[in-house]
Formats: sequence, structure tokens, C-alpha cells
Amino acid sequence: MSSKRIAAGAAAIVMTVSALSSCGTSIIKNEQIKKETKAGNDSSAAVETDAEDTEGEEIPPTIKMDGQTYEDTIFESVDVPYVEYNKTYQAESGTIIGSGAAILRDRANFKGEGYVNGATPDNWSISFDLPEGQFYNITINTASDKGVNSQLYVNGKVVWIFRTSGDGSFAEKHLENIWLDKGINEIKIGSTENQVDVDYVTLESNNDISALNPDLSSSVLSDPNASYRAQAVYQLLCSNYGKQVITAQHVTPSGSDETDAVKSLTGKSPAIRIADIGGYTKNDIKDIGIAHKYFKDGGLVAYDWYWIDPSGKKDSKAIEIKDVAFDVRKAVPAEVEVKEDDSSTAYGSDSSSAETASDDTTYTDGGSYDYGYDDGYSDDYNYGYDDGYSDGYTDDYSYDYSYNRIGSTGFNVMGSTDSYPDDLNEDQQSAGSQAAAITSDGVETKTNVAAIQKKPEFSVDEIAAWTPKEYKSLYKKKKITKELYLILKDIDSVSTPLTKFSEKNVPVIWRPLPVASNGLYWWGIDKDTYKWLWQVMYTRMTEYHKLNNLIWVWSAQNADWYVGDSYCDVISADVYTEGNRDAQINTLLSLNNITKTKPIAMTECGALPAIESILSEKAFWSYTALWTEPYFSTETGIAINDTQSSQQAAARFIEYYNNNFTLTLEELPSIPDVAKSIRDAQKKAAEAEKKAAEAAKKEKKSSKKKSSSKKSKKTDSSSNS
Repeated sequence: MSSKRIAAGAAAIVMTVSALSSCGTSIIKNEQIKKETKAGNDSSAAVETDAEDTEGEEIPPTIKMDGQTYEDTIFESVDVPYVEYNKTYQAESGTIIGSGAAILRDRANFKGEGYVNGATPDNWSISFDLPEGQFYNITINTASDKGVNSQLYVNGKVVWIFRTSGDGSFAEKHLENIWLDKGINEIKIGSTENQVDVDYVTLESNNDISALNPDLSSSVLSDPNASYRAQAVYQLLCSNYGKQVITAQHVTPSGSDETDAVKSLTGKSPAIRIADIGGYTKNDIKDIGIAHKYFKDGGLVAYDWYWIDPSGKKDSKAIEIKDVAFDVRKAVPAEVEVKEDDSSTAYGSDSSSAETASDDTTYTDGGSYDYGYDDGYSDDYNYGYDDGYSDGYTDDYSYDYSYNRIGSTGFNVMGSTDSYPDDLNEDQQSAGSQAAAITSDGVETKTNVAAIQKKPEFSVDEIAAWTPKEYKSLYKKKKITKELYLILKDIDSVSTPLTKFSEKNVPVIWRPLPVASNGLYWWGIDKDTYKWLWQVMYTRMTEYHKLNNLIWVWSAQNADWYVGDSYCDVISADVYTEGNRDAQINTLLSLNNITKTKPIAMTECGALPAIESILSEKAFWSYTALWTEPYFSTETGIAINDTQSSQQAAARFIEYYNNNFTLTLEELPSIPDVAKSIRDAQKKAAEAEKKAAEAAKKEKKSSKKKSSSKKSKKTDSSSNS
């Protein structure tokens, strides 16, 4: 959708929504959720009309003032109950209507008196009287002679579609965290051609949500040299987590149409502005000036990196495996046999290079970092989408794309059983590790197995430390592959605009290599290569480029792909549910099982979760980020032709930005002020630690002196006697 249409649509909806009536039914019915409209200072300013039903949607009352502002909808917090409950209901004890379903005993391994054959939603059901409204796990034991799709109905609605194994044996299927009301509830089942037999249903109360009370007060950034302002942003994410949801909006790079439309429609701005930085590897976007202004206006800056094909042409936009010829696995250095006592230094690993920034950089809040050059970047931005930025990178080396590594039997890509040097334990690293061996003449000898090991030809730390001059030379000499050369070149290209933010002391919420585990993008070819790529990128950016202003967001969405607590700060998922506004608590819980020391974000979504669902499920995502088109215009009502549906969508969107459980730009604390308080607190703690150390040293010296004096007196006494 064009920017003109977004702006015009938002303006039109603003005019119509202010005249809408208040509806009587909430978006998601939950009797626990109570809300009221916060009274304004001037009650006569409120526009109120008679309530009427509008297809289950709720449109909040509004007030119109200078500009367009809305009263906050005040929701009451919800205590999620938990009462222990575990009971199995035999299917044959349910209700059978007509002759379509029957109780049989032909299959083996059924429980109870039999099982129900031929069950459909019309001829079989089972009801149960529950002592408490809470979240339950549902286990259903079924069998079929071939794999078929089955639907589980709870109180008349399909809540789950599962597939049977089809081997004729009974097998359990488990569904977690389904809310069931106190009292009578009903379960039915349907399947393709009614081929599923039902043995039993087990209901067990689930405490996962009730017990979900995250405490991230001791969490710190993975980068030990993180800037104070990066620490301030992270403190906000951690302290707010589990209490409120921070608003976030993806924008089209080099523009602000989406954030402007949010402001126009809701009267408030997203707390976080998110753009994709990928275009900077091809020099086709200019976004950093706009983002910096957003930070100066009180907002937070975030970037994704959907990494465009490193081997693609300047106009390439390709990122999916099917469209990309680039094979990242070839970037991973092959393994070589290395003698443990070999003290030679790999080429290009000289950390004393003049082009490598010093490790003792001093970070000061409110100041800028001295990188020894003038980047030509100033605060005088040109908002005609020309921020005066040039990446300053020129490829003066013509490399040979036709190069194939000698020995074209393939590249030895590190598998799940391989180890990097840093992964070896102390015993493996010890030169004294011995193992017995049998020689050709049958005599047992001892061989020093640890003396020869297989290691990557270049470690992550070595690769991350190379200067552009060094890795160009390595490629020219065919010491590294074209793929590794291009990887490093693109990391450096993207680090250039991020360095601009670092120099201006702007923290950046940074999400590179999104959604890796779904196999769609070239960086997600396999988990081991992905982890290696992440480590190279993280190490080069934080140590070589000194990008200590980054808050790293991991979003591979699979525990097997997790890069580890030392390499990220936030974990996240992208959620596209075709209009389902549940808060997706099971997705959040699955991420929480990966690590419990980091905030969890919904880094992309096609529909914002309903506030009622967030409260009833305790699904307090750190932030929720609505994607751009076509989702933005649909979610805001701009692209909906039906007037009533458009107004309902807009009213729901307005309520999301105007309530007591979401945080907008206008409600954010001052990041510079928070950073200053962190700096002062750390300085005070360091001074206290220094004084304590000095006092301990003084006490030790005094004790030593007293001890010496006692010995001297004892010696004198012995001499006199």
C-alpha cells in the first residue's frame, strides 16, 4: 500500500471512529476481565452513545481534544487460579446418540470397558463437571487404521486439529493450556470419514501459567562492555517484563508512514520503531537519520537484518534459499589436524593490527566514541529520505567468482558432534591425556591422542578479528572461500550504519538472521552453520567494530538452534495466526523453557493479541511488533472496505494503544536519564568495593603487624629468662 493511501486512510478513520458507539461484548469473552474507561478531567468532553451489539467487537468511548486523543481503557489485572485436578473419563461413559457410534472391544490395549467407534460431533459427546475455571491439559487416546486428521471440539468449538498415527494402535495426543470454565464442559471429536476410535479423555490442571511470574532483576546484557544506554534499554525491557507489553511497529525502511499513521489514528506513537537494515549491504536505503530522530523524540530504535544474498547484484532483494545461489556452508572453515604444541599463529590473527579498535575504549553516557575518523554524519538530518549517508566501502579488489576450493569433494561442515576450540573441556585440552593402543606386533604402547586434534582452520575469534585488508588478502591467496569473504564484507557493510548510532550514543535493539529454523532463508540451511554464522557476526560486531550499543535479539524459534545465553539478550517468536487474537501463551512458554533469564518478545505479528487474552493467559510479551503491509492496513482498518468492519478494527487498534497494560513512546522513561543513574550506581558500587578492598588490605597489614609484635615480645621474654 502506498504511503499516501496509509496517511489518507488513517486520517479518514480518525474522523469516523470518534463518532462510534460503545459495544457491549468484549473481543474475547472472559468473565474475569473487567475494564472501564478512565474518566477525563472534563467529563463533558466525552462523546457517548447508546451501546449496541456489533458482531462481538467492542469500540471504546472516545474524547476529542486538540489533535486526536483517547481516554485509556483501564483493565483490571487477573489472578490465574490453579487447583490440582487429574481425572480420566472413559469414552464409553459418554453420551451416544443414534446408531452411528458404537462401543467396541476389538482393538487391543484399550482401557476400561471398551472404546467408541464411529464417533462424530453429532453422535457422541462426553461431559464433565469441573471444580474450578482454570487452564487444563487435555489428553485423548485414539486409534485408526490409517492416518487421518481429527478435530477436537470443546464446548462446541474446534480447539485443536491433530493427526492419528494410523497403525491401528491406541496412542495418546496431548493438548496443553486450554481454559475450561467451572462447571459443565463438553468434548466431542470429528475425523475424516469418521475413522477414529476414542478410548478415553484425561483432564489435568496445568500450573504453567499460574506459576509464570518472571523475575529478570538480575539479568544483564551478554556484551560485558555494553554502553550505559544499551543497559538502560535492557533494564526497561527486563523490569517491565511480565507487567506491561511495550508497543512496537515495523516500518518500511527510509520512511515513517506506519508510525505516523499510528500517531494519527491513536493519538500515541509506538515505543519501538523497527526497520530492516538489509538494504545497506546494497546501498539502497537511507534510514539512520529518521531512526535517530525517533530516538531523540523519546522512542526506541530497532533493526532487523533480513540478509540479502551476499553474492547477489546491487539490485538483488533475494533472501530465500530457492532464490539464492549462495551456500553459507562453504563459508565455514574446513577442519585441519593441529598439533597441540604448535604455537604458530594463524594468518591474519594478529590482534595488534592498527585497523583493530582498542579494547580499552572508554564509554561515557551522553558522549560519543572516538573512532579516529570523521564520518561526516551530523544531527542536521535531511528528511527528504537523503540522510547524507554513504557506507564508505569500496571494493577495490576484483575477486574470482569462478573459484572452487582445491579438492572439490566438498566442504567439511561442522556437525553436531564437532567442537570448536572453546568447546573443549580441560581434559581434552590437556597435553597429558593418554590412551592405550596396540601396535602391529601386538605390543601395547601409549599414544598421545591429545597431541593431534581436528580444529577449524580458523577459529571464530580469528575470523572476527581480521581487518578488511587481511581477509581480502586471504581470499586473494585462496586461503578462505569466496563465501567467507562475502560474509565478512556484508557484516562490515551493516556495521557501518550501526557505528553511526554508536557514535551518537543511540542504543539499538538488534535482530539479525530472523526465523532461521523454518528452512526458508539462506542463513537457516542447518543449525550448526547458523550458530557458527551468529558467533562470527556477534564477535566481529561487538569486539572488532566495538558495537557495544546493541541489544541482541534471537528469533530462530527452535531450542536446537539456540545460540546460548552468552550470545543474545532477548529471545523471540514471529506469530502469524490469520486474525486469531489469542495471546499465544504456549508459544511464549516454549521459549521460556529455552531460557528463563531473558525477556521474550513477539518480534513480528499479523494481528495484535487482545488485551483480554494477554491478561487471562498472563502472556506479557516484552513487546509486540506488528508487521507492515498488508497486515498494518488490515489491522488498522485502512484496507477494509466494509465501513463497520473498518471502524471496529480501528477502534480495537486505538484501544491497544490506549490502555493501562501497554506502553507507548509517550510513556517511556528518558533513556539518557536512566543511563546516567546506572552509571552513577555502578560508579558508587565500584568506589564502595575499592574502599572495602583497601580496608581489608589495611586490616590484614595491621593484623600482620600485631602478630609480628607478639612474636617479638615472646622472643624478648625468652631471652630474659
